[in-house]
Amino acid sequence: MAKTTTPWTGRSARRDYDPQIHRWPPHVNVLFGFVPESDFERAAPLLAAATAETPVFTARLDGVRTFRHRAYSTVWLDPTAGGKAPWADLHSALQQRFPRCRGPAKNFAPHLSLGRTRDAQRVSADCATRLDAMTATVWELGAPLAGPPRADPPGTRSRASSPPPGAGSDSVSR
Repeated sequence: MAKTTTPWTGRSARRDYDPQIHRWPPHVNVLFGFVPESDFERAAPLLAAATAETPVFTARLDGVRTFRHRAYSTVWLDPTAGGKAPWADLHSALQQRFPRCRGPAKNFAPHLSLGRTRDAQRVSADCATRLDAMTATVWELGAPLAGPPRADPPGTRSRASSPPPGAGSDSVSR
């Protein structure tokens, strides 16, 4: 997952609409599925290899979108406004190493979840009025390898703990 490393303006929207706000930090989903905790040691070098071959890139988060589910919709912020290619490259590098982590949809859609609702039109409009576009440097892979995490997420592993020199305060980790 690409996790936000700085305070983020979407928190108020998530507080209002995301029942999982205390379970998951803000993040961009880049792969669907989880690796069992018993496989963490084997998974860590695969994650490192995938990110090593994917260059650092700048993402533009802009545009509120929805995924429709049976009983509700997920409202999300689009991180691909600046281009889909870097996200597709990252997804491909991860998918090669974790072929069983496939989402229910054929088309990969990186997304930053804002919440769940039965009234997608109203919540999407509200979120769109609250959120301005932002850019962020995607530089690190943080991976909840086993899911969903416990209160203190031991399943979250990162390649680094702070942005690299020159990354700035608007960095996002991948």
